[in-house]
Amino acid sequence: MLDPASPESIERLVTGFHILDLPNMEGVRSRVDQFVKDPATAEKLKPWYPSWCKRPTFSDTYLPLFNEPNVHLVDTDGKGPSRATKRGLVVGDKEYPVDVVVLSTGFQLANLRAGSPASRIGVKVFGRNGYSLDDKWDTVGAATLHGYLTNGFPNLFFSGSSQATITGNNTMMLNFIAQHVTYMISEAKRRAGSDKRPIIEVTREAEEAHTAEIVRRAPYFAAIAGCTPGYFNGHGVVVTDPKEKQKAARGATWSEGTRSFLKYIGDWREAGTLEGLEITLRPTLDTPRARL
Repeated sequence: MLDPASPESIERLVTGFHILDLPNMEGVRSRVDQFVKDPATAEKLKPWYPSWCKRPTFSDTYLPLFNEPNVHLVDTDGKGPSRATKRGLVVGDKEYPVDVVVLSTGFQLANLRAGSPASRIGVKVFGRNGYSLDDKWDTVGAATLHGYLTNGFPNLFFSGSSQATITGNNTMMLNFIAQHVTYMISEAKRRAGSDKRPIIEVTREAEEAHTAEIVRRAPYFAAIAGCTPGYFNGHGVVVTDPKEKQKAARGATWSEGTRSFLKYIGDWREAGTLEGLEITLRPTLDTPRARL
């Protein structure tokens, strides 16, 4: 049973997450002490954030590397290098001569979770009456059925985790999406028959009903706001406007996990009614248009 979202319930939820996670992160920090001999270096390498704030990495050589005499940790206090010179990099007032600089430039996150599928890949998509997919997301926030199609854009299917699920293996996630979208298309074609082609579109009512299910579960991501800046929380951007908060909540991922989401959409397919989809039959010849 989901608790109704309120300041009190969210505070209890976030506190509970931190209590559960603290022993795990204490273990991670103690592991740094175990492998790094210099206490000052070890202290600077310790992660002081919950485990959900960063992608976990795995290495048997990273921490011991700081024991090598030719390896030195330069702490920039979260600010990065001050500037570059012909000889190297300057941190604060000290110059460090270098032979090679490896740049990790990252990437730009499209409007947190509020970015449309089009904006995420840098293209423009227009639907019925010239309506832009970006304009729809900018106006009301995410609005889909199961995360893969939206009203006003017939026969447009897209992938992603907004209003859907996400897995540690993207290929697995893409397979889930392909199976679900293929079912919609194949079932619509079966109903259309061989002499007509279906135009598939989700209704406004259905996409808002699905959006409501996403918003109900969005508070489970509240703990991300307290992370150190990163792409999970828009690099530390704090959203205070209530309307923008609501739009961000609409674009959240299904927070109960992949197994829960697969049951949710699996039950929808099992019903066999294509609930929430409007299918218009376009004639392949000069025959009257019909509707299912």
